[in-house]
Amino acid sequence: MLESDTYPILVSWVEEYSERQFQEECFSFDTSSQTLFHFFTKNDSMSNSIADELQNLEEMAIRPDVVSYIPSLKNFIFIESKVVTLGLKEIGQLLGYCAIAQPEEAFLITTKKVSDSVLRALSVNPDLLNYGTNKKIKLGKLNGKALTLI
Repeated sequence: MLESDTYPILVSWVEEYSERQFQEECFSFDTSSQTLFHFFTKNDSMSNSIADELQNLEEMAIRPDVVSYIPSLKNFIFIESKVVTLGLKEIGQLLGYCAIAQPEEAFLITTKKVSDSVLRALSVNPDLLNYGTNKKIKLGKLNGKALTLI
């Protein structure tokens, strides 16, 4: 499975998840091909209103693979998808995006596993996935179309 093959599955999953979690219509997108700011400024009129929320991110060039926009919070859920064993590099990429944009939630999803070194690091430092006050990256495993949070 290619990483791009996971995007439609994750867009569907996060749309259902965000609407269930926040009890409102949310809007989910595959944003992997360009930065968040450019994605939302080059798309439909609904996206242009989202772009207004991203003005401060224009120069940051962050590029999560999948996002869901939560209108009432004017915030996002980020998903970064990987088809490799999750290591510190993959965690660091999403932590960087989260440090800049402070999404409401963030998920790092793999089709493989979490590396033993990451599991050891998490056992010693459980705050490794934290990116804000009461905000923590959630890890997940994608098997076909089924997503299980770890």
